[in-house]
Amino acid sequence: GEDVNLYIFNSSGDWSLDDDYNIGEYNIYSLPNLSDFDGIILDTNNIRYPDVSKRIIEAAKKTGKPVISIAKEIEDFYYVGIDNYASIQKMIAHLHEKHGCGRFWFIMGPPNNYENQVRAAALKDYMHSHGIAYQEQDFYYESYAYQCGVHGFEYLYKLSDGYMPEAIICASDNIAVGVCEAAANHGLRVPQDFYVTGFDNFDKAAYYVPKITTIGHIREEVGYRCADILLRIWNGEHVDKFNYTSAECIFWDSCGCKSDTEVDHATHAKDQIIYDIETTEFEEQVLTLEYELMNCKTVKEMSRWIPECIPAMKCDAMYLVLDDHINDFKKKKELYDFHIIQDEEFHIHGYPEKMNVEFAYVDGKIMAYNNQISGLFPMFDYDKGGTDMLFMPIHFRSRTVGFFVIRNAVYLMEKQYLFRVLNVLISAMENLHEKEKLEYMNHALTELSVRDTMTGLYNRLGYQQIACRYFEEKKKKEEEAQKPSIVAAAGPLVIGQGGKVTTAEADQTTTPAATLTPATPVGKASADMPGYTEIDLKQIPGDVYALMGNGKLVISIGKDEFNMTNMTANAGGALGYQNGKAVAYCTLSADQPYEAIEKADTYTLKL
Repeated sequence: GEDVNLYIFNSSGDWSLDDDYNIGEYNIYSLPNLSDFDGIILDTNNIRYPDVSKRIIEAAKKTGKPVISIAKEIEDFYYVGIDNYASIQKMIAHLHEKHGCGRFWFIMGPPNNYENQVRAAALKDYMHSHGIAYQEQDFYYESYAYQCGVHGFEYLYKLSDGYMPEAIICASDNIAVGVCEAAANHGLRVPQDFYVTGFDNFDKAAYYVPKITTIGHIREEVGYRCADILLRIWNGEHVDKFNYTSAECIFWDSCGCKSDTEVDHATHAKDQIIYDIETTEFEEQVLTLEYELMNCKTVKEMSRWIPECIPAMKCDAMYLVLDDHINDFKKKKELYDFHIIQDEEFHIHGYPEKMNVEFAYVDGKIMAYNNQISGLFPMFDYDKGGTDMLFMPIHFRSRTVGFFVIRNAVYLMEKQYLFRVLNVLISAMENLHEKEKLEYMNHALTELSVRDTMTGLYNRLGYQQIACRYFEEKKKKEEEAQKPSIVAAAGPLVIGQGGKVTTAEADQTTTPAATLTPATPVGKASADMPGYTEIDLKQIPGDVYALMGNGKLVISIGKDEFNMTNMTANAGGALGYQNGKAVAYCTLSADQPYEAIEKADTYTLKL
């Protein structure tokens, strides 16, 4: 087999009637540079906006890579899916030839949906070739949902003054069940008064009473066929343009047929009970998550609550990547630039050239990331095959804020937890952003009362506020500078009064930091970190420090560059050996991830 990694860019743009929300969802399709990939699989059949589909198709064509379209025929692309035309014609032929039906109603899916259009055309072609009379008003179009069946039946029933057809052909099992329920409200029964057929063979078809005659197909087969086609193309083999997956008509009670197929109602009921229990538990976890996010003061803090509150989020890794403009109101608090309030600089189309990795949860551990990325690679590149990466949009309606990445998320996609959790996170992020915006505006309004808008000069009250603020900031910085931090490679170390250093273990001596002796031991070039010299600190006699310096001291946890946690002491520091322990003496800022230091067993110290 080939070592293949799968990158999935998922949108929920069809789940809302809010156009601005859908714009934000669909923008995820502009994130990848499709030329970076060896093959492309498109599923554009349910994208409601033609301009979005057009952009995706044009971008895929420009790559010159093999492109497969699922369930929609597109010029120059390979097709994978069921043969909708032949399948629906088999169904109407069964009703016409076996049951003698000659009058039909048709309750169909969305009018602009490709599969729905093919099915409607096939039905009309069959009736035309067999001399069956029909009118356009016999067709009702809406969606594939249950309510479409209810609405469609009521509409056609009223239009015909209650004159019923012999059969109603539906574009989905959901629609068929809706038709049966609506008809029952009028005292009509299926199949005694008319026949009903569905499409898809989901649970509703087999376990509804009466069992719904339907067209069954295995959705997973589409994925297998797509993978097989790409592998064959890469191997230089010929592949046909149209590649149909299997489909079969299943004739059950709703068309008056009897099937020998037994349905395991006990197992189905058990599965439903388990599903209800898991759903209730998940909803309780979501409520806990919502509560915790309300009290968070940063997006990074919010992200850390997701694995904490939602154990069901089973995956190998999660990443949150954001546009730096999310921090505008924090960074520009002193500028009071009103255009930031009126015209926030988030993208509507496309993504920023550079973005920040705000959060990473890898192999069950929260990693400290503060790096900036440009594009998806090499950040999300894997040499090992069999990895899937799921990318989902983060947006405030039409404004793109970033994206969420999950590695090996098959379980989450099957359970359909992602949409709910992501919406909770986005809502909390947007609320925090609006809160920061209001604080910024309040500062701006305060500024108007202490500074002349014409000259820009501060009045007496303004100078007093500025002086007090600068004094407090300077005092705080001086206090922070006087608090050294200790990092130990074996056993925790704590800071004592007056700058003294002591281990947290018993029977250890304390040594004033100022009395430590500098030394320069002999080292060798590091094989793991080019440009650095590797020092064995045990060669230093007594309690001394090696490599005193005023450059940057970097503390690295982990050896894998992709999953490494780095902390930087910009004021410099020293590496050495004291009381039988390797130590680093440095000053770290308050925002450094101390919990990562406490949990790690070993560190790499670079000066």
